[in-house]
Amino acid sequence: MNKIVIIIIVVLLLILLLGGGIWFLMSGSKKITWKKSRFGWIVGTDEKGVRRCYAADKTNCNGSAAAFPLSVNAAALNDDSPALVCGADHLAKWGNTGITKPNHWCNPDVSL
Repeated sequence: MNKIVIIIIVVLLLILLLGGGIWFLMSGSKKITWKKSRFGWIVGTDEKGVRRCYAADKTNCNGSAAAFPLSVNAAALNDDSPALVCGADHLAKWGNTGITKPNHWCNPDVSL
């Protein structure tokens, strides 16, 4: 093989390895811990402390009203379970992040 082909192969391999490493770092592992809250619905917290509630429709916390009954238990949920996530997701659906509202389940100062 000539030197140009070898250089091209090495460059492509480096791009693949670096790209895969960057993807791995960006994807991260969520590792959400789910538990039943004192509010009556299931709340999950990821390793960064971001809260979410189990929400089959991704908008309303199941267990928060009769129209949205809680039909699962915390042990059945995983990182891919449908949820309403505090912050930008909550803002888009409810007009506020929930994080700075006193007594809101999204507020990290509020006990779950």
